[in-house]
Amino acid sequence: MRRHVVAAVALLAGVLLLAGCASAPSRPPPLPTHCVGGAMPANLAAIPMPTPVPEPPSRYGNRSSYQVFGRTYHVLSSARGYDQTGIASWYGQRSQGKLTSNLEHYDLYKYTAASKVLPLPTFVRVTNLDNGKCVIVRVNDRGPFVHGRIIDLSYLAALRLGVWCSGTAPVRVQAIDANDPAQVRALSCPAAGWAATAPPPPPASPASVAPAPTPPASVPAPPLPMPGPAPAASLPAMQAPRSAQVIYLQVGVFTVQADAERVLQLLRDNQLNDANIRTITFDGQSLWFVRVGPLHSAAAAAVTPRLILLGLPVLRIDEPLPSH
Repeated sequence: MRRHVVAAVALLAGVLLLAGCASAPSRPPPLPTHCVGGAMPANLAAIPMPTPVPEPPSRYGNRSSYQVFGRTYHVLSSARGYDQTGIASWYGQRSQGKLTSNLEHYDLYKYTAASKVLPLPTFVRVTNLDNGKCVIVRVNDRGPFVHGRIIDLSYLAALRLGVWCSGTAPVRVQAIDANDPAQVRALSCPAAGWAATAPPPPPASPASVAPAPTPPASVPAPPLPMPGPAPAASLPAMQAPRSAQVIYLQVGVFTVQADAERVLQLLRDNQLNDANIRTITFDGQSLWFVRVGPLHSAAAAAVTPRLILLGLPVLRIDEPLPSH
């Protein structure tokens, strides 16, 4: 487990260093204030899903194999027959306008996605196995480089699938052969309406699904407004007993200490008094991690929606950060 945490630190360091090369992203529209039964904003619901059409392979991003942090990934020569289950996550505002792996510009208002192995571009149908909702996306990027995750969705796709609020979800990903009109029709998704439908059966040989999905790890966007702090009597007992499983909720990693302290103050202003900062030096770069914890599992589940409403991404960590 510690090895995976160290790898996550390295991944976050790379993301942070790359983030400084692009202009400040535009702020997305207001996010839903609740998750169960919530409708998408009308202006986003009107954006059509892509129609699969034949496209030549992208000139960039299609090397037969590549390495990320010491691990080698092999790109499929063809997406035909690809049908896998696993965990989906999403990426949004911090990536807005940045180059994808095939040198397109990421647009959080388009139905796109990232895959470690699918050829670029590939159209896929993604079905949320928790609620049966589906979406058609065009894969134009690489990732997510987290064990158990098989696809990283754009902000718009995550909203439509109901993945935004939970951060991750179990999904089925089916490649669509754009040269086969019958398959395009068979794997289409409703153009309108957001009601949940019955989840489809899993494929005959599903890929392994991570036992404990974790929300995406990214640098937090500027905090969104949050309703007034909950009364003290309604707050859960957050401190984890020594005998319970230790859980930390990580909400950001920063290269500037002042930014980390600003987020820490936001958390404490909202009665999240177990928030803290941990500094790690990685490859000569100081990183400031902002976390809430340690917590027991019930408290972590109660605190997570409050962090999301603050506009913060949440990464669940089951052990302390590694030492220097």
